[in-house]
Amino acid sequence: MATFLADFLYDSDGDLLVQDGDFVIGLADNQYIEQIIDSNRGEWLFHPLVGVGIKRFQNGDLSYAQLETTIQQQLRLDGYEDIQFNLNQEDLQTQLVLSDNLILNIEAYRP
Repeated sequence: MATFLADFLYDSDGDLLVQDGDFVIGLADNQYIEQIIDSNRGEWLFHPLVGVGIKRFQNGDLSYAQLETTIQQQLRLDGYEDIQFNLNQEDLQTQLVLSDNLILNIEAYRP
């Protein structure tokens, strides 16, 4: 069974969620995964090897197989397992399914 981590939650704009004058704390695994996928290597001061750099895929520099391998490696290094990808060929929308029904949708479009 996966261990879920609680942390401050962010809204869709990346701002801290505030409710009744307090910061909202909750399960933050999806946020962690999104940050790993969105960030590039070298952006994390104390962890310079962390980051997938999804924009490289969106701009056509990586194949889908390379992207899948990179995401799996990065998430495994962060302690995630049972990583699965489902690809909708029509619009290249990818759904990342982790254990315990934790789902992250990845959208990437080729020009």
